[in-house]
Amino acid sequence: MQIKIPFCKVKSDHTLTLAADGDPTVFNLDLEVASPPAGNMMEINVYESRTKMVEGENGCFYAVDGSSEVIVE
Repeated sequence: MQIKIPFCKVKSDHTLTLAADGDPTVFNLDLEVASPPAGNMMEINVYESRTKMVEGENGCFYAVDGSSEVIVE
């Protein structure tokens, strides 16, 4: 899922740290959102996904644990 907010500002008292390993990051962001001159204040795009598959040495395909890829139409 992708959320777009074109005219927003994250308040200055927030920091966000992301790490490649370890526990997932959960965070809350306080935003100031301005009304755009035309259009919506927020847009949400939902993408279909599937488990990522890789080919093994024997020619069989295996699911990659914990990963997914977006299905492109």
